[in-house]
Amino acid sequence: MADKLDDSYELWALNPPGHGSCRKPPAEDMTALLDLIIGELKSILRPGGMLFGHSMGGMVAYFLAQRLTESCHPTLILSACTTPAETRRVSHLPDDRLIEHLASYGGIPQELMHERSLLHFFLPVFRADFKVLESASSLNRTPLACPAYLLWGGQDRIVPLSAMLRWTDYFSGVVHLVPVRDGGHMFISDNTEAVADILGRIGQKQRIDG
Repeated sequence: MADKLDDSYELWALNPPGHGSCRKPPAEDMTALLDLIIGELKSILRPGGMLFGHSMGGMVAYFLAQRLTESCHPTLILSACTTPAETRRVSHLPDDRLIEHLASYGGIPQELMHERSLLHFFLPVFRADFKVLESASSLNRTPLACPAYLLWGGQDRIVPLSAMLRWTDYFSGVVHLVPVRDGGHMFISDNTEAVADILGRIGQKQRIDG
């Protein structure tokens, strides 16, 4: 998606512990994960910046925004994610059932579904991710007043429109709802041009309003 945005954007992507090139042990608690991220973000995110999070990343972005609102005033964009109150508890599931749950999100390539030994290798990271999400339900929250946008896929069976609308209780100001037409849950990968266009328009609006 990064190559679809124009050169005026400075884009930073987060690799949580245990993901991508970050070899630190995966976090199993939202507060611990936020503590790891926040120091780095404060040196990167400038006033008027945008925080974008898809699926699990959306919930992380929300709680990051809580910590950063006073210093950076970020615009928050939540994409295809449930609220903390609605997070399903699945981290305790047996390996095979947890794999099935992951596959239902559409985030595992079909060819990888047949490589069970590889999937089992990554399962501790996936299980830790779900523990992070589950721990978020106990965190205190104050409705945010920052500019907020909710992206949802028109064909998303995991996080439908009704689930995204519940995020409005987590904000004190206007919340903008932006559909990604024909998008499934992983529209961030399948509809990259549409998502980049939406982010570009949000960024342009914030520059004008700012």
